[in-house]
Formats: sequence, C-alpha cells, structure tokens
Amino acid sequence: MVSFGLAGALDHALRPGDLVIADAVVSGADRHETHGRLSDALTEGAAAKGCKVVPGAIVGVDEPAMDRHAKMRLRENANAAAVDMESHLAADFARGRDIPFAVMRAISDPAHRALPPLAAMALTPDGDVDGKIVARELIRAPHQIGGLILAGLDSRAAFSSLGRCGPLLGPLLRLVLADL
Repeated sequence: MVSFGLAGALDHALRPGDLVIADAVVSGADRHETHGRLSDALTEGAAAKGCKVVPGAIVGVDEPAMDRHAKMRLRENANAAAVDMESHLAADFARGRDIPFAVMRAISDPAHRALPPLAAMALTPDGDVDGKIVARELIRAPHQIGGLILAGLDSRAAFSSLGRCGPLLGPLLRLVLADL
C-alpha cells in the first residue's frame, strides 16, 4: 500500500513539488515505520524521473495545518518533514492487515506560508474544491485572492511532480513485491 498525494512542508528546506518519501508516519504517540525496500524503490524511481526526493517522517493530522505556527508546532512535536491528513489512516489500515506500506507525498505548500482561510472551508469531504464556496468567500474577503493564487501555483508544482512519478508506482511495486 502506498499513501500517495499532497502534503504541507514542515521543513523549511522543502519547496513545492519536492517529494517526501516517508521513513515513518507519526500520529500522536503512534509511529508506523514504512517498508524500507518499497521506500527505496520509490526514491530511486522518482529521482530517475528528475524529482527532488527527500526522506523524512510524515505527521498525520485530522485538521489541516493552515499557518506557519501550526506547522512549526507539528515539526517540533513530531520531528517530521511534512504533514498530511491521510497517511496516518493508510498506515493504520496497512498495519491492521500486515501489508507493506510506503508514502510518497508532494509538497504543495511551503512551511513558511499560511494557507488562506477559505482553503479549509472550500475542501469537500472527498478532497475536491467547492467552487461556490471559493467564490462566496472571495466576495466576503477579497484579500484572500493573493494567498489563493500562491496556493494554486504551489499545488500545480506538486501535481506536476506526482504526474511525473505516479506512473512509476505500479511497475516498481510489482517488482519489489515479487521479491518479498
């Protein structure tokens, strides 16, 4: 199982589009180590596709880390490179079924940048963006447009990296799993 998608940077050296291949997923007091050979295969494949790959822990949260202060607290408490809202759930699923687990996450927002408040409001439960909410919130608080544009550009860089490296998942995982 691979947790694949976007993450927020906690490490100030990470930039939008950088890939974090997690060595562990941390959530509260729980720490789930990832499968070394799967992670190595993802790292090698992503690097071969020209992606900047960084190892490190991912901290899983249930609410988005919207500002740099929240990200700083998470980094200090979990000693993690990035944060997402899915990998800890995937780690629990994999652990409960005793299956190999890895994480490949593209950075979509740098550690120093806050997300505009409308970003949290506009996300639907399935991860889509509700355009009506975005429009309504921009009418109410037009000063958020700059942050929204930056978040969009950052997301574009992250999705570009995932687009380059995502097709590697199937073939790489088949090769590694065949050896397990």
